[in-house]
Amino acid sequence: MANKTTIDLQPRIADKPGIRIAIWIFTVVVFGLVLFLPKLREVLTIKNPPNVVITTPTHGTSFIAPASFNIDADARDNNRTIVKVEFYSNETLLGEDLTAPYSVPNNNLAVGTYTLTSVATDNEGGVSTSTAVIVNVNPYEVVITSPTDGASFIGPVAFDIDAYASDNNGTIVKVEFYSNGRLLGEDLTAPYSIAQSNLPVGTYTLTAVATDNEGVSATSTIITVNELSSGVIIAPTHGTSYTAPAFTKLLPALNASINSICFLVLITSLIMIKKKNVIAHMRLNTFAMILSVIFLLSYVLYHITNADTPYGGEYKVIYYSILITHILTSAISLPFILFAYYWAFVGDVVKHRKIVKWAYPVWLYVAITGPSIYVFLSPYYGV
Repeated sequence: MANKTTIDLQPRIADKPGIRIAIWIFTVVVFGLVLFLPKLREVLTIKNPPNVVITTPTHGTSFIAPASFNIDADARDNNRTIVKVEFYSNETLLGEDLTAPYSVPNNNLAVGTYTLTSVATDNEGGVSTSTAVIVNVNPYEVVITSPTDGASFIGPVAFDIDAYASDNNGTIVKVEFYSNGRLLGEDLTAPYSIAQSNLPVGTYTLTAVATDNEGVSATSTIITVNELSSGVIIAPTHGTSYTAPAFTKLLPALNASINSICFLVLITSLIMIKKKNVIAHMRLNTFAMILSVIFLLSYVLYHITNADTPYGGEYKVIYYSILITHILTSAISLPFILFAYYWAFVGDVVKHRKIVKWAYPVWLYVAITGPSIYVFLSPYYGV
């Protein structure tokens, strides 16, 4: 009768003290990340100042004296709270608003040019100043009636720039027309107009400047038009941004959770095979493989719907060391993990053991460095 040979299904890797110590270290790291993630996120967050922009009036807008209008601003800070927005006109404080939407009235302005800015302050003392918006307050009305703001033309094309000007206290003697600050010509009688033709492809800012019989001038609100070449795509416009579905913003956190669970499953799988519980060991490894497939699908979905998130913290050497080794080990280990699973599935324990001697610790490393990368990047996802 042939002698029966009993094969110990426990991976030899579990008998090595160094590997067991490494496993315990990995476990401590996982629970440490869970416990200290809020504090670590605070430490890694760059103290960027808030973002603030004046939304109305827009740059180049003209009003008739005495002018009254609101100055509105949008202020945001991804990691902190806006506590106030101050508004300035020609560097003179007009007032402040402590709550959104941020706005102050600006009343009874005399004829002149006004430079408007807003200054946002967050709860940690971060301060940011908006881009200046320049508006004009005119003594009488002058406005470009055609073309309209934002109009586009497919060249070569000819069009007229038309303006309306009226002075209740005097007579309009001329209206000058400008394109990108360059004088195009003038018209001395109403209706005021000048012809344009054969413009090169580009963007043009148009203004009209009226002068009355007393030499007092008034400038129209700026009009922006685009001259396009024939056959050009006019929609969507260059640089148009589209927002990914909101749920995809949560995928990085989901991916980190999947990796963490996968790590714990692999640890449990090792414990089961050490106890010679082969069935539980195989089921746990199958579960780990399923988690890896879900992770891959989630990872691809996030990166095809969202731009890459760069790390902007102070620990770049540590971050990029983890990131590069994570990418390399995940790419290199994937086929060997698949082979290890296959040999175990078909019952070839000898080949399975040979691969898992190094594939298993590498898989553990990939699983634990995934959440580590998320911790580093979490302040910059803007969720």
